[in-house]
Amino acid sequence: MIVAFSAETLQPDSFISSDFGRSSCFILVDTGIDSREVVRNPYAESLGDAGIQSARMLIEKNVDAVVIGQIGRFALKLLSAAGIRVYSYPGRQVSEAIARFLKDGLDVFSDVAVAKQRRCACRGRRRGERRRD
Repeated sequence: MIVAFSAETLQPDSFISSDFGRSSCFILVDTGIDSREVVRNPYAESLGDAGIQSARMLIEKNVDAVVIGQIGRFALKLLSAAGIRVYSYPGRQVSEAIARFLKDGLDVFSDVAVAKQRRCACRGRRRGERRRD
């Protein structure tokens, strides 16, 4: 099983990235042979669709699961459609997330969490409404 952990930096003590598409890199762990590979995210600085492009990259890498902080709904749908399980473990170090994933497993990320994230991002406004400043 290949698990991708979204990381803020290339350092071994990096934290799980709070934004999937803007992750600096992904640490790929093959649990079958206990190997690790760091893959830079070329879409971290892109102007748009960073999450979707990052998801496509991980699909091409044949990952089975992804551990993230937060993720957009389109990237989540793309990963889910490819059969990739998405787990949430925000605010923790990647090394801790790897150990926890291998030992106990993690919480599966759900569409409800994305809906809450989107609702908070717009600060109570409905889709299409403008801010009144």
